[in-house]
Amino acid sequence: MSLKKTPESEAKPKSRFSRRGFLGGMGIGAAGTGLLEREAEASPAAAGVSGPGPVAITLNINGKPINLKIEPRVTLLDAMRNHLEPPLTGAKRVCDRGTCGACTVIMSGKSVYGCTVLAIDAQGKNIETIEGLPQNNPISNAFVNNDGQQCGYCTPGFVMATRASCRSIPIRPWKT
Repeated sequence: MSLKKTPESEAKPKSRFSRRGFLGGMGIGAAGTGLLEREAEASPAAAGVSGPGPVAITLNINGKPINLKIEPRVTLLDAMRNHLEPPLTGAKRVCDRGTCGACTVIMSGKSVYGCTVLAIDAQGKNIETIEGLPQNNPISNAFVNNDGQQCGYCTPGFVMATRASCRSIPIRPWKT
């Protein structure tokens, strides 16, 4: 048996990909993107675009309908803190990335981060905030009695997250 190399064994294996094919595909993709952009620019009404100026919306916060005129880019947290009179300041802006939980509110029975939801998308949904809970409720009392509030800044969000996870527990004032 000979270990001599033959010309076939020295040749590099052919790849399925080539620079020419890659660049050709990129050109087709870029052209397709340009066509889609022109189509979107031609008919913004067909795409259901709101704005860019202020838009009238109605939010149902703590059982009350609230009419606002805000830009579509305003988050639910900003709408509650900066566009209501009086403002609802229980939900706090801390990380502004939806990771800390300080801005937690209950929307349609589920906990959500107010900094990640656009106010315009919250229309027609029931929104519950810490201000809507009775003053002397078992969850808030449990946080206070067990030193769960730490510094207290994030506590309203944590109370609302706990409330959402304990929906079977009725929220009503303690009887003394």
